[in-house]
Amino acid sequence: MTYAPLDFQSIENRELKKVFRHANAYLHDVYGMFRLLPPEDADGGGGNFSIVLVLLCIVDGLATEVWPGRQDVPKQENRFKRLIRCRFPWGPEGSGQWVQKGNAADQLYSKSRNPLVHELGRDKTAASRPADFDEPIIGKWGPLPTEWQDIAKIDALTAWNDGWPIFSEIEADGKPSRYKLCAAGLYWAVKDLAREMAQEAKGL
Repeated sequence: MTYAPLDFQSIENRELKKVFRHANAYLHDVYGMFRLLPPEDADGGGGNFSIVLVLLCIVDGLATEVWPGRQDVPKQENRFKRLIRCRFPWGPEGSGQWVQKGNAADQLYSKSRNPLVHELGRDKTAASRPADFDEPIIGKWGPLPTEWQDIAKIDALTAWNDGWPIFSEIEADGKPSRYKLCAAGLYWAVKDLAREMAQEAKGL
């Protein structure tokens, strides 16, 4: 299996075609980071923060240039969160499962996108995170079974397993203590969203 590119070549709108060409290039980069990081000789990091940063930049771009768009939703934060809430694939919410989608949208913006872009991961409080929670963390594979910890397999999936939360609570001593973002799940969700939006753009 190899990376499957987005199908954007037949999009007639030149600006939208450029958006999806760039999204495809960023996704291909992320695919490569999953395959090659960390280096076998351990002389380098795992790329978790870089992976998430690139993926959230794609979400930002799609929210701005495609849907809901800067003309309909002028404020960047609102566009980003609306795209997550309304279009992102999501599973069953609840304790030990997927975080409530509205909270996840806020956390992805305020605790992942903003700190990585502007503040080198500085931890700041947000209403969507319980006061007794520690700062969120990123896991490359999260809840995926060992046999699925292969980005080529993830790239080829047509549907995500609801038993693998992309954004979930993890527990310590029987109590929820922090949120955890699964980078592989975020990759699949962002690519699935981009694929769907590229298909829609063909009719514009």
